[in-house]
Amino acid sequence: MADPRTAARDAAAAFNTAHCPGTWVRYWPAGRSAPFTYGWTTSRAWVIEDHLPVVEVSGEDFRVILANVEPIPVQPDGIADDERELPAPTAAAHRVREFITAWGDGILDVTLEGHPLYARDLEALSRHAAKVAELVDDLFLVWSHEAGAWWGPGGRAYRHDITRAGRFTADVAQSHARTRTWPADRKTPPEVVIPAPPLAVLADPARIEAWTDEQIRQATAARIAERRASMVEVPL
Repeated sequence: MADPRTAARDAAAAFNTAHCPGTWVRYWPAGRSAPFTYGWTTSRAWVIEDHLPVVEVSGEDFRVILANVEPIPVQPDGIADDERELPAPTAAAHRVREFITAWGDGILDVTLEGHPLYARDLEALSRHAAKVAELVDDLFLVWSHEAGAWWGPGGRAYRHDITRAGRFTADVAQSHARTRTWPADRKTPPEVVIPAPPLAVLADPARIEAWTDEQIRQATAARIAERRASMVEVPL
């Protein structure tokens, strides 16, 4: 049986190695069966006489057991500090809603050069992000090599702006992409299907063109390979 004193010392040492005082945490003052709150650590972890690893947290006049403390990552969803990726919109929307629930409505910050951030701003963004995420997930676009543009919503007209392109289910997109006959003397298929761009791409205009060009290239190569595989060689 493991020595509880050794286990407690190891837990405190591991926490101190990974997290310094000032780390933002979610914690449960009265145990995990009660509501949690937020704060930051004001000490290193240590072991008290009951062989429990604890740490001090801002706003509390008692020590919090480490088992009831969860450090909050500096960046969301495992994104590294030096990456430009955006978090998944649905997860971001949930965090925004959680923040608003914790802090309430009204002005959230007026200290940054007098530019206030209102809770209703975040509420509007979170609702929009969740709605847009539903529209993007598992949908596809149809690129027309014939027209040099995207098929529009409902399969009508063309759109040069990818943000105005039609979004289709996989079956509908494939049906649209195979409407035109692919002449034997043409190397490029009339249309190809690509996934709808993720929000992280749409949010960064510098990435959209390169991302879509690569998706079109891959989809075109796949259609060409499919065509070659279906051709039956007639013996002389």
